[in-house]
Amino acid sequence: MKKYLGLLSLLVSFIFQSQIKINYTIQSHVETYQLTLKIDVINLTGDYYLLPFDINGFKGYSDSEYCGIYNEKDYPYNFFAPTIMINRDYDQNYLYTESSRGHSDRESKENIKILQETAGDEVNKVNKWKKEHHFNSYEYAFKNYYITNNLLILKPHEKYSYEIFVDLSNLSRTKTSFLYDAYFLEFSRYNLGLHLCITDDAYQWLTREQKKKFEKYKFFLGTIKSNSISFEAYK
Repeated sequence: MKKYLGLLSLLVSFIFQSQIKINYTIQSHVETYQLTLKIDVINLTGDYYLLPFDINGFKGYSDSEYCGIYNEKDYPYNFFAPTIMINRDYDQNYLYTESSRGHSDRESKENIKILQETAGDEVNKVNKWKKEHHFNSYEYAFKNYYITNNLLILKPHEKYSYEIFVDLSNLSRTKTSFLYDAYFLEFSRYNLGLHLCITDDAYQWLTREQKKKFEKYKFFLGTIKSNSISFEAYK
């Protein structure tokens, strides 16, 4: 029985990954930690697909946040952003990021003012969203606002492409916090890939009306793993 369950698990995993594909290329390499990536998200099927996909940043790798639950009350990071996965050529284990707080120059009076203004703007937008859609709580309004503003809608065989800059030593967790994650690399050869994990609890924060609006779309569930590119740190 365990043998058949294992085969079923592998089959389900293959089906999930064969629906949506992520490919990326390195457009420019400023220095070891700074890259510009071109990312392609491709619907490989003849169906309409929908998935939460935050194109504004990345997540660092950690066990608790790799495939987190969206109904957790607090999450100080871009929840639906792709996770950057890095491992050494000779080691299958992925590197963990280290979380830190902005240095003193980041937390200057000017930067604190900008962050406070950004946070204030976000609160105002969510409160407006809450009022427009008659939500009972700020938390529900916030989660609904975030997911609906980060839904990637893909027609059959459609490819969505975008370019984004990434600093592996400074992965901002949110635009309203000085917290950031960082990879610390040594003189070695590494592999870099992108993973995106979507669990069914994410869609629970959509309203009945919103789900009805997207009733012709399949809601993606599973983990998407991109291609992996090898690079040598400090070269």
